[in-house]
Amino acid sequence: MSKEESVISKAKFAEAELLTLIDRMLRKIPDGNGGRAKIRQVTQRQERNLGGYDAVATSVQPFYIQAKTSSFYPGRSTSKIISSRNAIPVNSDPGAFAFDLRKHKGTDEPLQHNALYWLSLRSTAAYVCPTFLSEYELENRLEKALDLERHEIWHYRDHVYTEASNSKSQSFQALHFHGLITVIPHRLVKTNRHRYSYDNNATPSIVFHSDPENVGEARSFTSFVETLTSQNKIPDKEFRSITRPVSFEKLKETQLNWIEEAFDPDTPGFNIKASDVSESLRSAFLSRSTDFQNTTNALKYLQKLDGRDLSIFFGALLKNKYSIYQHHLLRFD
Repeated sequence: MSKEESVISKAKFAEAELLTLIDRMLRKIPDGNGGRAKIRQVTQRQERNLGGYDAVATSVQPFYIQAKTSSFYPGRSTSKIISSRNAIPVNSDPGAFAFDLRKHKGTDEPLQHNALYWLSLRSTAAYVCPTFLSEYELENRLEKALDLERHEIWHYRDHVYTEASNSKSQSFQALHFHGLITVIPHRLVKTNRHRYSYDNNATPSIVFHSDPENVGEARSFTSFVETLTSQNKIPDKEFRSITRPVSFEKLKETQLNWIEEAFDPDTPGFNIKASDVSESLRSAFLSRSTDFQNTTNALKYLQKLDGRDLSIFFGALLKNKYSIYQHHLLRFD
């Protein structure tokens, strides 16, 4: 074992477990936007009417996340992560977290990273990363997310409120989203042999490796979600992007444009084939028998879906091909 390896602390939980925590946190925000908003991940048709939310929703805003577990490098480490950060210089005290870009089977292309970057130019998309490593901490935060279901925490935001069970003062941010930060992909890259690092400061500095590049400050996941829920109701004028709530008809129009763009093999960052459409329709339980031989027929089929089913398909596509997860912020104004 090298000296560098001997001082690295690795996460004691998998990305899937972290994603479960994030999804539970988002689901357990009670009475979001004064009772007029819910956040749900929907990738299969039978989930569409669970709770009946989308049937009465007046607008929807998609956003895209990928959970990333990280390793921790102490500030005294001789690792390249720490030396690169010190050379810039940015904070690495008492250390820094880092995660690798996802490696896909059979290719060195950073498919997930580039797709997430592509989405970030057209919607809201980010990596979500922890500032903790232990499985106990993960389970403790999951338990707290469940406990907070009875609170109208969206009214508290960062304010202190009284815990009903023990009369102790608690902070919404400390109990719910604290310990998670967001990193927005900053550019396309050619290989997966890169890493992002960040510290645990109040305003974490993000560095992209291997040629060290300071790419700005991370946002807390609290800030990320609050920005989503506080967006005004005015749709974007640019039909190729969605960063505010829109109707399901508008969502369909925009996501069809995205899909058509992605059918072009020369589109940098995000490409899909006719076979991807067939597979994702099946996994979303939107069709059992489709087997498209070309993108023209695939697009014609997708155009016949309503806005809700098309977005379910798009979420299934991102999950299957890139392990990126689409969430809907549903509004009931």
